Amino acid sequence: MSLSIVTPWLDHEELLEDYLRAIEGAEAEVIIVDDASDPPLDFATIRLEQPGGFCGASNAGLAAATGEKILFLNNDVAAEDSSWLGRLQSRIEPGAFAGAALRTETHARVPGVSDPSTYLDGWCLGGMKSDLEMLGGWSEEYEEPAYYSDNDLCFRARCLGISLRECRVPLEHKLSTTALAIFPNDDQDHPHPDLQLVMNNNYQLYVSKVQQLLGSVAR
Repeated sequence: MSLSIVTPWLDHEELLEDYLRAIEGAEAEVIIVDDASDPPLDFATIRLEQPGGFCGASNAGLAAATGEKILFLNNDVAAEDSSWLGRLQSRIEPGAFAGAALRTETHARVPGVSDPSTYLDGWCLGGMKSDLEMLGGWSEEYEEPAYYSDNDLCFRARCLGISLRECRVPLEHKLSTTALAIFPNDDQDHPHPDLQLVMNNNYQLYVSKVQQLLGSVAR
């Protein structure tokens, strides 16, 4: 089955060399979505004139992709070569998402709900295009840098019986590049106050959506 790699991109042209090395030689359609960078990215496939954020740019790439399988891949990645890609692609099947990191984190727990928290980290997450379209793609309601949007997507997928598969691959994720672009004084141990506010807002939105979805299923 054919594969499309979808990568939202905002500024940070310095990431291109490592990104291209990580996918070099891959038999895949590569769709780089320029999320209204200033200046525009000359290597992008699609340009959004108004910022769509991670989720909006991902959805634009999903709509344009021709592959039967879609891999959402951050621009802040590095690998010696693209040999990792075939292994991950083989784990994507109808009814099954695959990604580089399957996580169960306390930050994604919802009060009164036993297990909404297992998810694939959104920096490297793939699924069948048909499954992703059935879900409506990524929710564009989340504030940038879109924390909890991967929790949201994976929870909706699990509610429809889509399984989540981890495929550990030699792919490095350079953490926080997107967050640092928006909140330049941020660090992981002491989040910028505005970033903390975004995270709190997104968590509350996520909790509300989980509770609504579980309520509709219960009925």
